[in-house]
Parts: sequence; C-alpha cells; structure tokens
Amino acid sequence: MIEQTSPRVAVVGCGLSGVAAAETLIRQGFSVCIFDMGENPGGRLAVRDIAGTGTAADGEVVDVGAAFFTTSSDDFSARVMDWIARDLARAWFDTCTVIEDAGRRRSSGPMRFAATRGTRSLVVDLVEVLSASPRFELRLATKVQQMRSDLADPRRGTASVTIDGERFDAAILAMPDAQALRILTPDCAPLLASQLATSQWQPTISHTMIFQERTWADDDFWFVNNSDVVASIADNGRRRGTSAPVLVAHSTAELAHAHFDSAQDAGPQMTAAVRAILDITAEPILTLTRRWGLAHPTSAREEECGWDADARIAVCGDGWHGKPRMEAAWLSGKSAALKVLAALSQ
Repeated sequence: MIEQTSPRVAVVGCGLSGVAAAETLIRQGFSVCIFDMGENPGGRLAVRDIAGTGTAADGEVVDVGAAFFTTSSDDFSARVMDWIARDLARAWFDTCTVIEDAGRRRSSGPMRFAATRGTRSLVVDLVEVLSASPRFELRLATKVQQMRSDLADPRRGTASVTIDGERFDAAILAMPDAQALRILTPDCAPLLASQLATSQWQPTISHTMIFQERTWADDDFWFVNNSDVVASIADNGRRRGTSAPVLVAHSTAELAHAHFDSAQDAGPQMTAAVRAILDITAEPILTLTRRWGLAHPTSAREEECGWDADARIAVCGDGWHGKPRMEAAWLSGKSAALKVLAALSQ
C-alpha cells in the first residue's frame, strides 16, 4: 500500500506518459497511484504475441501500436541509451522508402528505434522499477468513472481531487483528450475541459499479415502517400532483427472512419493493398486486425501539457509537446509531474 506521509497523486493511464509522470513524482518523494482500465501496462503501445502458426513467425512479438520512436531531447535520448544498454531497444533504420504518385524514393531522416521485445515492454520495465517503491501503487483493470476537484477542502484548507470517491492531492490524466473529457465532471476544471474539447484525433486500423516465407524486397519501412487504404507498412521481422515473415500495415484515417464499427472488414482491402505495393504474390496464412479509435491527434499542441492550477489537474500525452510521437508523450508526462510538484511544494 502507498505510504500516506507524503503528497498523494493519482495518475490515470499507464502508458509511457503516465509512467514518466509517476517516476518523476516518486523521485521527489511523492506517493503515486496509477489507474488503468487495461489488464496490462502500456496503453496504446500494444503488442501481439504470435504462436501456433507453424512458421518462422512463431514466438514473434508484433507491435500493433506505435511503429517506432525517435529522440531529439537530451532527457529522452538518455533514457533510450539506457534501454539500448540493457537490450530493451535497438537502432532500427534511418532510411526508408516513400511511395507517392511520382514514384518511389529513398528518404533519410532521424534514426528510428525499436523495442526488442515490443514497445509495451518499455513501459513494463519502468513499472517494475517503480514497483520497488513503497510509495507506488498500480491498479490495473480499473476504469475511472468520474473526477471531481474540491477547490476549498475545509478539512485541509487546500484543494484536492476526488476520483470515484477517493481523495488525492492532485491528479494527472495521461490519455487522449476525448478520454480525459469523459472523466472530468462538467464543473471540474472547466477551462482545461474547454481546451481539450478543441482537439481532433484520427482513427487507424492496424493490420498484421503473417506469411509462410519472405518474398518481398528487403526494406524496413514504407511510408505510403498515394493510397486511400494504407498509410504505412513495417517489416516486423526486420524490426525485431529476426527476419520473420511478418508485415504490419496501418490504414489511412479515411479507411478507419469507413470501417469504424467493423475493422475486420477492412482487412482484405489492406492485405490486397500491401500485396500490390510490395509485389507479393502469396496470400498471408494469418491476419490480425485491430482498430484504434484515438490513434493520433491531427496536430499536437506546442504546450508541454495541460494544467489547471486551481483544480490541481494536469493532462498529458502525445497530443502535447509538439509533434505527436513517443518522445512527446514521455516529455509531456514529466512536464505534468513538474506542474504538480511545483503546486504541492508551495
């Protein structure tokens, strides 16, 4: 159980942003309880374990959420270097293929990194470290229903946040804006709620294709700019360094909107598109399809996080801190924690 001698903060969401916030707070002596409605840590950093196909793909870990991550800040770069040193991450590619109406071209950019055991493993690793602290508590499979801010708590003379009847000194919502809005009551942090209501998020469909053998040209990643069906294709075998015959495509937002209630129906279209793009004659022996209703924001705010000082509630995630990416989620979570630290240390 969490020690009650230090300020107590609730973090709702156990993705990368949430654990970054929790780590920052615990290092400063605060107590943290993370809530997540999923049965595993990781949030949208989701993976699938493949077994029973009778192919070289058996035992493969497939990233069906974020495809890769990049670094630009010293803070996140140091964390990535630590992951690499402990064989949790590896450099993947800095050059890939871009497919557009004018043809195909090779494009160089920043190094893209992959998690050796899937992106979820990075969050799991952080949770395992946090779990060694008596000031940390994790409640999985727990869906938060409602949050209320008591701006003048007569018992303590300070503001507090109540989550489903349980009191905390502050709260951080580490999740997409639409999910945060469902938790906040209408009279709880109205300025923050109005800010969240202006954002727009796009859906996507993740489609995994497992083949009997590799027949496509060696490459790591394809950005597809001239398709109504597929937006990107990742070679999961090369991502893992196993050469397993597994490809993962992400759909366009248009296709995901059209099949929002029937993601499985989009699978054949995505398979056909990938086979045509990569000149694959064989059919996959197995496909796995998953819809993400809130895959990514159409644009990320430049602000590091959302913060209501009166209500003591912060919102963070990859919809903040510039370009949507895993690094933005990490930095936004830390920024939200710093807002809370400053408020509760006064």
